[in-house]
Amino acid sequence: MIEERKLRKEIVIPEGIEVQVGEFVTIKNKNIVVKKKLSYPTIRLSKKDNKIVFQPKRFTKREKTIINTFKSHILGMLKGVQEPYVY
Repeated sequence: MIEERKLRKEIVIPEGIEVQVGEFVTIKNKNIVVKKKLSYPTIRLSKKDNKIVFQPKRFTKREKTIINTFKSHILGMLKGVQEPYVY
């Protein structure tokens, strides 16, 4: 078992970016919208104030890897909304 404080992760949402959290995570900035399905039975995603919070129901290595994967996906989505990809 891993300690709760090590598994509870937060991502700060930058100014001017709108985030909706549910089964799908939707990130909007002006005219750019990125939407991705991020769901796992033992991990709860929520938005509190200006942060996205990951809370696991169990504290195992499996939840740790899923939380870190979700965190990487969301950070990539935030970067994609702020700096659009140019071919």
